[in-house]
Amino acid sequence: MRWLGELYELPEPPDERLDGFEQPVLIIAGRQDAVVGYQDQQNLSELFPHATCAVLDQAGHNVHLDQPQTVRELLRNWLRRMEP
Repeated sequence: MRWLGELYELPEPPDERLDGFEQPVLIIAGRQDAVVGYQDQQNLSELFPHATCAVLDQAGHNVHLDQPQTVRELLRNWLRRMEP
């Protein structure tokens, strides 16, 4: 556990290296996520000109398990946007 705790955060946030990424981006967060939270994800989405940021109520850290149908539809929409 100590070893995992030491490696929990990235040594350098990748956010600035991704600034201006021009492809569709999908960020899904759970409003009740007690591990990561959702506000940082909303801020991250601002770096991408073609981002969708969905914050789902009644969903925690495992948003894909808490809201599987909604996550599935969001992923389908993102995949359609990825088609050439």
